[in-house]
Amino acid sequence: MKILLTNDQRIIGGGENFVLFLAEGLRAKGHTVLISPLSASALSRKANERHFETHELLYASYGKEFHAARILRKMLDGQKVDLIHTNSYFDRTVASLAAWQLRIPCIASVHSCFSIQHNITHWIRNRFLIHHFVTDGYSTKQLMMKKDGIREDRITVIHNGLPQDTVQINDEDRATIRQEFGIPHDAIVLTNIASFVEFKGQRYLIDAMKCLVERHTNVHCLLVGDGELSGDLQHHAKERELENKIHFAGYRTDISALLSASDVYVQPSLDHGGETFPLSIISALLAKLPVVSSDVGDIRYLVRHEENGLLLQPALTDQLVAALDRIITSAETRIQFGIASRNLYEKEYTSDIMVERFEALYLEILHRYNTAKRR
Repeated sequence: MKILLTNDQRIIGGGENFVLFLAEGLRAKGHTVLISPLSASALSRKANERHFETHELLYASYGKEFHAARILRKMLDGQKVDLIHTNSYFDRTVASLAAWQLRIPCIASVHSCFSIQHNITHWIRNRFLIHHFVTDGYSTKQLMMKKDGIREDRITVIHNGLPQDTVQINDEDRATIRQEFGIPHDAIVLTNIASFVEFKGQRYLIDAMKCLVERHTNVHCLLVGDGELSGDLQHHAKERELENKIHFAGYRTDISALLSASDVYVQPSLDHGGETFPLSIISALLAKLPVVSSDVGDIRYLVRHEENGLLLQPALTDQLVAALDRIITSAETRIQFGIASRNLYEKEYTSDIMVERFEALYLEILHRYNTAKRR
């Protein structure tokens, strides 16, 4: 098969890494993969570094999607692409229009738990231009059926997966990161890696830390990421006199090193929509870490309560404190849960498993599309 993957984001996040992982896996199975990233984006740079054929596009909004679609179609003339697979917001409209003009099927992945229908263009696109939808989790599928009116048989759930070499844990990185942030070698480090936005819930982890440091002098917290709440969260930590206990690492790409320095992964997400199936938790499983998380989105598939971590109700600081206190206190529990995390990753969340499921879906959609054309 010859497949085009599209994405309209400027920076690298979970959806963009998904494109790269899927592209690598499909290429390894003998398929030809083209990538159409946003012009001058981080994904464009990374795709070129990995020697993928790229077709950069200035994805546009507010009525300019039709112009961008014409440009994309012209880029693909003569390429004999079998299928287009979209992965973000504006490219969903642009790529589906181009696929319709090229008379090939279009699949759309939805990576967050928000409605994808906000105007008449979206309504037409969702019903007539996109042949099938793929969601990271069942929570998103239910939302799309309820809010967007998309039939159940047009949505397939394929959970994300990560390549095994994505995270490499070692003692040298553990020591280096701890030294960088002034964290003692024998401290218990709680880590969260996420955008600093409301639904990620870092504020509740900060509040929990205020209680935890009163019980445990050796607990520290790494908050990795940036976003619109960066200043607010730092101020929140300062108000609670946690400047020496909570370390704001900013946006980082050395995820292996950060997870090497960690003892517990924490995901205090809120049930505001948005959270579906965080790649950061899969990274934590791969890193053999116990996970404490809110039970929102599809996180319950990643965190099996009392097996590889603990699941809590969102926005309840007391529950978060109790769960973390238990993990901090028991080295045996951390080890037991950590081993279970790695076993769960190897059983269900490798990139090979994810790629096989997408390959099977592509073949099914192509078969349906070509059968319908012959009628």
